[in-house]
Amino acid sequence: MLFWLAKKDMKHVAIMKILEMTMISVVYISIIVIVSAIKIKTKDYAVVKPYLYKKGVLIQSIMLSKAITDGGTLLRDDKELQDYLTRSEDVISTEILWHTRIDKLKKSVAVWCYSKEITDRMKPEMYKGRWFNKKDYHSEVLKGVVSYNGDILNVGDIVTIKNDELNVESQVEIIGVLEDNQRLFCSNIYKTPTEDYRDLYSLYSYENDKDEVFLFLSDEQIIRGEHKGYFEFLNYRLNNNQGFQKEMTGATIITYPENTSIEIIESDIEKLQDNSLINKIYNLADINANSKAFIFDDLYTYLPLLIIVIIFVIISAVSVNTIMIKKQMRTYSVYYICGLTWKRCAVISLMVSLITSSISLLMVLFSLLLINESDFKNYSALSIGIAPIVSCLCMLIIYTFIAWLIPLFVVRKKTARSILINNYSL
Repeated sequence: MLFWLAKKDMKHVAIMKILEMTMISVVYISIIVIVSAIKIKTKDYAVVKPYLYKKGVLIQSIMLSKAITDGGTLLRDDKELQDYLTRSEDVISTEILWHTRIDKLKKSVAVWCYSKEITDRMKPEMYKGRWFNKKDYHSEVLKGVVSYNGDILNVGDIVTIKNDELNVESQVEIIGVLEDNQRLFCSNIYKTPTEDYRDLYSLYSYENDKDEVFLFLSDEQIIRGEHKGYFEFLNYRLNNNQGFQKEMTGATIITYPENTSIEIIESDIEKLQDNSLINKIYNLADINANSKAFIFDDLYTYLPLLIIVIIFVIISAVSVNTIMIKKQMRTYSVYYICGLTWKRCAVISLMVSLITSSISLLMVLFSLLLINESDFKNYSALSIGIAPIVSCLCMLIIYTFIAWLIPLFVVRKKTARSILINNYSL
């Protein structure tokens, strides 16, 4: 019954409700923009956050190799680097295969191998298919995820990666295609360093990088396959160092146990510097401090805007609902005479506001879904996710709670008789 009365009341103030829904929609959009901007930054930081709190270094390099006295050979994956260092705890690295191509693309392909820490913690946006999972690590079929490429390579394709100079090839099953225009964990060592977590990423855009497609493999799958004799041209240890030539390049994070002495860390760095091409070495504590400063700088920028939005919601809720309640006072007095208490009348007002704010939220979310399915998604700062939706729901609760309180304050010193005598109009 109360719901039916709420719908009837909405018809009486339809124009005001349309204006109210427009106002609330603007508030929702503002919240989603703010939360989306914060989410984008914290998402990339979250991938490496646990390691930045540890003792260790971030190395930006063209390639890493053993010291001359240790043979001077290339270090080709995180396992080999970890075995070479004195007592490292974690190695988070990216490696690239030299001069690789795929016939179907008829162009060069940058084949990147990610260490287990990256494939486990990264959750990139997918255009099609999926990201790596733990089952892939045990598969005898080499799995790969490719960057957006204009639908040339698709999920389920079996492609052959080749190096014509070395006369080697290997088959890869495509399990996923990444969404376009996103930051990938493969740093550009030639760009101006920011000395924070952003140095670990590069923005990939098919429009701007048409000359190169990225293919990502899992080092964990390759290394586990070594014990079973799989992927011999990628597992150089199986094949007397014959096969694809792989080198560690870009950003490499090396962590150590907390009780590791500075002398041991410096000794490891000296061994790497002897024969490697290293651009810069950073302390992880400095990278973490700079990363937090960058993120919180934006939080401080958005916080005043968020406070203004909340104040705007409160003022709007009070103003709009006070006007509408006064227009409905005569109706509520009739409800009261017919047996409803003032609190039950306030519940009708609550239901009206809940319906209004819910319709506004659904309209905004539906519009975002349409944007995300259109060509405008690459130009939009709006994204649908748990955090934006939860933030909007919190605002919805605040708005409807205020709307519920207003009738109680408006009618607290009035009687149904006085309202009818004063002739409140509908």
